[in-house]
Amino acid sequence: MAKRCHSDITEIVKNAFRDIVICLGGIFLLHRVSNDAIYSISNAVEEIYNATMKKLAKLNSADVKKAVENKKIDMHPAIEKLLEKIVRQKDV
Repeated sequence: MAKRCHSDITEIVKNAFRDIVICLGGIFLLHRVSNDAIYSISNAVEEIYNATMKKLAKLNSADVKKAVENKKIDMHPAIEKLLEKIVRQKDV
């Protein structure tokens, strides 16, 4: 797999997870979801994200382009932590 192509795919995957996490954060806020539920869902999404990124890393160890900085909004600490990881993580 070409270096540029792998980087593009990784960026698309990271952006998709970022968008999912932002969407979930909005739903959690709107429906006043309990902290326990938010942590459980955030941990599950993080596991899926980690597994996905490991699969991509096995395809090629090319450097991933810097992720687009996320917009500043008020969100649950678990969501904030997960977003930070997604945005800042490099290939495993």
